Amino acid sequence: MLEFYKTFEDGTRRIAEPEPGCWINAVAPTEEERNFLIEQIGILPEFVKSSLDEEESSHIDYDDDFRQVLIIFDYPSAEIQLIQPILHCQLVL
Repeated sequence: MLEFYKTFEDGTRRIAEPEPGCWINAVAPTEEERNFLIEQIGILPEFVKSSLDEEESSHIDYDDDFRQVLIIFDYPSAEIQLIQPILHCQLVL
């Protein structure tokens, strides 16, 4: 599932399509969604791969060349048996 958010003066809101400066929330993305992120949006393949690694610990990565930010964080979940990787990457064009 892909969701797109953008921060405006009055707060952060969900938007229908990705646009420059938006945040992308990808929860358990399908292969088609992963390909969309890499091929259409231009997110670094290593950011997508890293976000899907269940052993990955919380951290922030920034790529100077592509001006992309990856944020991985752990959060408590009531559904302990359901593990869903989340990818947060700010799209800066």
